[in-house]
Amino acid sequence: RAQQELGASRGLTDILSRGATQRFGAGTGFADAASRAAAQKLGAGTAFGDLISRTAGQQLGAQQQLGQTLGQTGAAGFGALSGLGSLLGSGAQQRFAAGTGLGQTLTGLGQTAAGARQQAGATGMGISGNLANLFRGIGGTQAQGGAQLGSAQAGFGSQLAGLGSQLQQAGTADIGLLQQMGLQAQQQRQRELDAQRAMLLQAQQAPLAQYQALMPFVGMAPAGQTTFRTLFGTPPSALQAGLGTGLAGLGALGTFFRNPANTGT
Repeated sequence: RAQQELGASRGLTDILSRGATQRFGAGTGFADAASRAAAQKLGAGTAFGDLISRTAGQQLGAQQQLGQTLGQTGAAGFGALSGLGSLLGSGAQQRFAAGTGLGQTLTGLGQTAAGARQQAGATGMGISGNLANLFRGIGGTQAQGGAQLGSAQAGFGSQLAGLGSQLQQAGTADIGLLQQMGLQAQQQRQRELDAQRAMLLQAQQAPLAQYQALMPFVGMAPAGQTTFRTLFGTPPSALQAGLGTGLAGLGALGTFFRNPANTGT
């Protein structure tokens, strides 16, 4: 029986070992899946960074082109003013002769130039406002993308923490199951030992029980003085006398054990 129990314990140990190996393989597969998911998220973040970089490059090119256009416009205006100065220098005498008409013309030209400059300034302010709005939009998009990425990373960390807690709970449950199985095995072994002890005590007390059963027959022996009369003759056979005594004793024991009051049934 001890060999059978040892074999059963070894079989249970093999089953638990295979279960632990399967759990370890499942944990390794989950770690690989988590690593692949993290690599995909990193690739998505890298692609998003490349898109932002290309967008910033395009915006820088547009700003440079706008600067060149403004430079060309300023150069054209400066050339026009230079031509106007030359014209005014060559026709100074005519302007002096013209007098009031020339002053009015110059006033009109000044007002026109001032309006053109104001319009150019307003146009520049509008372009600057558009650029500022564009930069704010890009900053908001980058901030939103960063917030989403942070939220995704936080969610992934929470999932990892939850999985770690589940693994810890599973390990605790396995330990509790092993303790319960060990306690049951110990209780079963204790019951077997108690049964063996009870059998040994019963076997130890069997002679005393037999003696107590024979006590009534001992009390039936005659007490006091007994007169014997001897008749001389052929001595009886010792074998026959022993067989007769044994058969008589067995008959008395059979009668005693056949009585339900003596057997307790």
